[in-house]
Amino acid sequence: MKRSTLSILIIAIAALQSCYKNNAYDTANRDIGNLFQISVDKDSVLADGSSLIEIKISGLPEKISDTDNKASLETDNGLFDANGTKNIDISSSLVFANNSYTRVATTKLKAESKVKVATIKVTMKAVAKTYIVRFYKAPPERVKITPSLIFFTPSFTNPVTFEVALTRSFGIPTQETSITVQVTNLNGAVVGTFRGTTI
Repeated sequence: MKRSTLSILIIAIAALQSCYKNNAYDTANRDIGNLFQISVDKDSVLADGSSLIEIKISGLPEKISDTDNKASLETDNGLFDANGTKNIDISSSLVFANNSYTRVATTKLKAESKVKVATIKVTMKAVAKTYIVRFYKAPPERVKITPSLIFFTPSFTNPVTFEVALTRSFGIPTQETSITVQVTNLNGAVVGTFRGTTI
């Protein structure tokens, strides 16, 4: 009789533990919207049309259903590098760090070539959170004028066409960059200036 009572007690304890684990799992999945956090590797990058910002979504439970393991991201400026659009859905994966497993989802946002502020919106389980990043001016590193030698008449009445190319070793200079083009004589003295020129 004592053995039978002991067996029943062990089964009851095991059933309670299983119930507790399932409840904890269900609760974690219900609270994903409140648990997840957004972080980035850089708050601002050059507005060169190429620089990237890595976006990380963390704080997710280790065990998560396929349905809940989806983060929907959108941005008002810049494009997500993975698909070249302003919207993307990503899923998390298990990562081992600090002697424990955690779930992390990552993607990258590519900067525009204009000075802008981008608001990244992340939605999980109908809960939306936002993060703001900035694209700041990328100045040109090189200037090239074609042709390199231009002749003007003293009265400046003849039309002259030339090209000014601004470049960078990575990406492109920020759009709407103002430049000043001056005309000098053979002695190097400034005799005229083109005003209000932008690219």
